[in-house]
Amino acid sequence: MVELQRQLAGQASLTPEEQELSANMRTIWDDARDEGRNEGRLDGLRSSLRRVLTARKLAATPADEAKIDTCTDALTLERWLDLALTATTAAAALRGKGARTQRQAKPRRRSGAPA
Repeated sequence: MVELQRQLAGQASLTPEEQELSANMRTIWDDARDEGRNEGRLDGLRSSLRRVLTARKLAATPADEAKIDTCTDALTLERWLDLALTATTAAAALRGKGARTQRQAKPRRRSGAPA
């Protein structure tokens, strides 16, 4: 893409088709970069989760491994990572989806109560 941009930049002006192509390529490039960053973040969270499970000697079953591998929600992986720090089994660390539990939710202040 960079080479194409260099070639097109050498021309006095771009045709409408070339302008459209350039804009489309930029969009595709940006989308691919964002997707790569997201996948990298997910891979890092999966790796961290596995390291904590291993360090705490919490054996993950093949089903647990599959659950980790197929999870595409960063918040869920972060929650599992937090749970893995204190869980007594890998299954306990991987319970539920990404929704917060009541225990994890911030307490609400009552109306009129002091902060």
